[in-house]
Amino acid sequence: MSDRSSVPGGRSGKSNGSRRSDRTSATERSRKAREASAKDAGDVDDVDEATDADTATESKSTTRKTGTAGKASAAKASSSRTGATSAAGRTSTSAKSKSARAEEAKRKEQSDRRAALAERRLKEARKARTKKMVLWFLAILAAVALIAGAVFGYQWLQNRNRVPDIPVQLNADESAVAFYPGQAPDAPVVTLYYDYQCPYCRTFEDANGETLVQLATEGKIQLEYHPMIFLDQGSGSDNSLRATSAAMCTITTPRFSAFHDKLFDTQGSQWPDEMLFDLAEEADITGDDLDRMRECYDNRQMESWVQNANQTAFDAGITGTPAMTVNGQEVNLGMVTSPEDLEPLIMQTAGA
Repeated sequence: MSDRSSVPGGRSGKSNGSRRSDRTSATERSRKAREASAKDAGDVDDVDEATDADTATESKSTTRKTGTAGKASAAKASSSRTGATSAAGRTSTSAKSKSARAEEAKRKEQSDRRAALAERRLKEARKARTKKMVLWFLAILAAVALIAGAVFGYQWLQNRNRVPDIPVQLNADESAVAFYPGQAPDAPVVTLYYDYQCPYCRTFEDANGETLVQLATEGKIQLEYHPMIFLDQGSGSDNSLRATSAAMCTITTPRFSAFHDKLFDTQGSQWPDEMLFDLAEEADITGDDLDRMRECYDNRQMESWVQNANQTAFDAGITGTPAMTVNGQEVNLGMVTSPEDLEPLIMQTAGA
């Protein structure tokens, strides 16, 4: 069999043991040849020295090769250790890098959660503020609407209850106040007698006053109000005189009827002078009209007229109030149980 064997890399060669055996045989052959040559030359000592030199040379060569092989082996071992150390270092570095990345990812996740929580809280706070502002706005709007409604309602009631402007003047014989003078000259003349201190007069006025004014507005009657002051005689006061004088000082305005109602509404107050002026303002008598009313009252311009009107009523046979006549004929007011009874009773009396 061949003493060669296949080695990695495709190269063939002897083993280390075979190579050492070959070198020994070659040395031995060389020595023998030199001995033979020395014998021939007669110098055996030289042969021995030469042989020793060859042996030393071979030994040094073997030692160098052995040292070289050892160094190579040590280098390989060192390289292996270095590679292992490097691999371990790389593994450790990789592990540290992964740990650092994981920690960074964790911190980022926590930061994102905190940011999301802060954003959510901010949105909730904004939503709460917006809701609060909306509620405040709605509350203010409701309050404004309530106030506006109250004002509108008050004005509506005031306008509804406000006595309309009614033109008035003294009648033909200047004994009474004529409503809508000259509007219906052929209609029956209805005259109402009253005293501002008379409680029954107030009751009748409250129940039937609007109906009488409506009939006059429609031209179905000629309406006249005839004041009296006979209750002053029983009380020893001049309350009826002053109240009636103040009312007659307003006949130059269209607010006589409104002031007339105010006097009945405050019946029993005795009507101090300043109160009469306040009532005039409440009846929408203002500006120049109020100034003229004050001047008329302060100068007592209508007192004599009031006293004459009271006497005229007595002369006509009127002894108490309230009383009503149609074309001078007295009507039994006891038959008036509702405002609807007035018109038939008036027309019946006028046709009699």
